[in-house]
Amino acid sequence: MKNIVTADIQTLLCYARQAVSEMDGVFVKSAVKEKDNILFNILINHEEGQVSIPVE
Repeated sequence: MKNIVTADIQTLLCYARQAVSEMDGVFVKSAVKEKDNILFNILINHEEGQVSIPVE
């Protein structure tokens, strides 16, 4: 697996979706690389939210 900082956004999105694939009602909509974190937009039972992962 690539280092999370150097991985392209599509690869990160793929890994995130794969991580929640067995969870009912959970879907990762998108991911955005920001300066110091990666922001994932997620749906949980049709409610939208965000998860941020800090990276160095």
